[in-house]
Amino acid sequence: MSRRGPSVEERLALVLAVVPWLAERGGATVDEIGSRFGLPADEVISVLSTVQCCEVPPYGGATIGIAVFDDGTVQVDPVVAFDRPLRFTTDEAFGLLAAGRTALAVRGEVDGPLDRALTKLERQLGGGIDIELDAPPVLDELRAALAARERVRIEYYVASRDELTSREVDPWSLRSVDGHWYLVGHCHRAKGRRVFRLDRIEHAERTGVALPDDAVDPYPDAPIAPGEDATRVRVRVPADRRWLLDSIVVDELVDHGDTVEVVMPVAGRHFLEQLLLRAGPGVEVLRPDELRSAPAEAARRVLARYR
Repeated sequence: MSRRGPSVEERLALVLAVVPWLAERGGATVDEIGSRFGLPADEVISVLSTVQCCEVPPYGGATIGIAVFDDGTVQVDPVVAFDRPLRFTTDEAFGLLAAGRTALAVRGEVDGPLDRALTKLERQLGGGIDIELDAPPVLDELRAALAARERVRIEYYVASRDELTSREVDPWSLRSVDGHWYLVGHCHRAKGRRVFRLDRIEHAERTGVALPDDAVDPYPDAPIAPGEDATRVRVRVPADRRWLLDSIVVDELVDHGDTVEVVMPVAGRHFLEQLLLRAGPGVEVLRPDELRSAPAEAARRVLARYR
């Protein structure tokens, strides 16, 4: 499978990480930068070229100077922005505080670096700020299993079938999104990556079975997708449109060179049709059979509206 270059969001994160690191060190070689940030040499040069286009307010002559020499060394001439403290608006500070407290709740960290930093931020905001996080009863047990890298046994309610199921799960992460907590892990009953809402887990207990070293989430940055209730759809996408997959969760991906086959969870036909229309011609639904006609039917409805 060919390596995909960094997305816009990833490139921005790299710029914000590489420039201060270079400024603090006084420079480094392209190979050192690549080793530190996990990038091949050509992508290091590409990221550094992006920096040359950046300015800081109030703009005009305050560019960040990057010099790459023939011997492969890189030097940065930072602007005054790196010498002054970072200042947040009140909304930004509250947002950062809320996100940080959520992360602490997931990790269960007490008096660590993040906790101390958030305490300082809270003090600057006036103190006495209480971030309310709805903690489901099973959260502590799942957090302990995650920290110990231990398999859990859960009783999970599947709303679409009105059924309480028992399953064993290798926990990969706990996430809080839009007011709901989720467990992401490998479900041994479903034999794949699954996302479980904690408010639908009736019971959770650690099994004492340690996770293997390679038990990690293959899609750690993927957005939270529909859970066990969703329909798993296998779709074939032309290789030149695989960018469409960057914003969705996939359970399985097979690269055939000129096409890519993916299995993805779909909560409803409407979402699937929107995705297929964005992808355009050449996209084919392979399974389930009742959705194979979805691309053509969606296209016909759109065409009928224009007529």
